[in-house]
Amino acid sequence: MRIVVTSCIAALTGFSAPTQAADLDQILYGSELPVTKTVEIGSGWYLRGDLGYQVNTKYRSAATGGANPFLGLAPFTPSGALNKENDFSKMSASIGVGYHLNDLFRMDFNLATIGLNSNSQGGVFTGGCDGTRTVTTINYVAGVPVLPGTTTSGADSVDCGGGITVKNSMYLGMLNGYVDLGTFAGFTPYVGGGLGVAYTKQTASATGRCSGSQVTSGVAGVSQTTNTFVCDDQTAYTAPAADVALLAYKEDQWSLAYALNAGVGYQVAKNLTLDVGYQFTSAPDAMYANFNGTNITRHKGINVHEVRVGLRYDLW
Repeated sequence: MRIVVTSCIAALTGFSAPTQAADLDQILYGSELPVTKTVEIGSGWYLRGDLGYQVNTKYRSAATGGANPFLGLAPFTPSGALNKENDFSKMSASIGVGYHLNDLFRMDFNLATIGLNSNSQGGVFTGGCDGTRTVTTINYVAGVPVLPGTTTSGADSVDCGGGITVKNSMYLGMLNGYVDLGTFAGFTPYVGGGLGVAYTKQTASATGRCSGSQVTSGVAGVSQTTNTFVCDDQTAYTAPAADVALLAYKEDQWSLAYALNAGVGYQVAKNLTLDVGYQFTSAPDAMYANFNGTNITRHKGINVHEVRVGLRYDLW
């Protein structure tokens, strides 16, 4: 009987072993879990900054006649050299953000300042200071004045020292597109163009310093004439000299602008590219005030040719 029971246990053990092996196979060879992949944030975006130098700047036409508000200014004779204060008329600077559409095309938006300047000149305005002139003549008989004397008064003007200051500013907002023409020995040439808006502003001021005066001529006890001039901003000819605003002009404009670009980039570090190029910028309706130290003229239409050096930093 013991032999029969032992044989049955052995037989049952043999039948259950394959079943457990099959269960283990299903666990070991189950389907794989999905793999999590890292996604780069900001890939394709870049920042840029550029400095430019204008090799040539032209103005399309001069605004004359009634379109030039400076024509009413009193004649001016300069003294000394023109003082170029904060003269950045040959310089430009810009910052921007861009995006690589693919290995061939990219685009960026830039904000730029271009052609900023402030020029001033000292000199004398001919007949620039208005006032009232009073001429009084008194005659004497045996040393005694004959009254009433003869008095005449009237509006007049005199020459006065002063100066002129003219400022120009121009700001650009430009959307540019570029075609990168392939990389050769680390250099990537490109061509491009842009469209945007230009904001231009001109201010001009002229100030004279008016001084009153009194001159007495003739022979004492016989006949004497007193010539007194009092500036409009004075209470008497002995009062301190008064500053007179001869011109206060300000005008600004928004106008369409476009640009053409060509250059080459060189990768100096993993995410940093040195950019050297040429840019032509045109704002056909922008205004500009030119001051040569004697005369002020206003121009319409600005064309700028410049060389530029900048850096592009890839955000990846």
